[in-house]
Amino acid sequence: MILLPEEKLFPAGAENYRHWRGLDDGSLAVTLATLARETPGLILLVTPDSGRAQQLHDSLAFYLDNDPALPLRLFPDWETLPWDLFSPHQDIISDRIEVLHR
Repeated sequence: MILLPEEKLFPAGAENYRHWRGLDDGSLAVTLATLARETPGLILLVTPDSGRAQQLHDSLAFYLDNDPALPLRLFPDWETLPWDLFSPHQDIISDRIEVLHR
């Protein structure tokens, strides 16, 4: 029985990772849209907060023009704090599960 694929799930080596500094949101969105068109496979973008993630998602949606060949997914924030006494909204949980599934 094989539980995981034989090939690596994530690429190794510094040449597979990029860190851009000094780009404003507009330049970053254009750069990422170009990269998405030229690079096969999955691209993961990590942002410092959910507000920045939403801004980049909206900008990328504009530049990618909702191309079905380049699906764009936003992994939503829990919108709760660790010490809150309530659970995240069911829609947020569903959206997170859908993104992970896709």
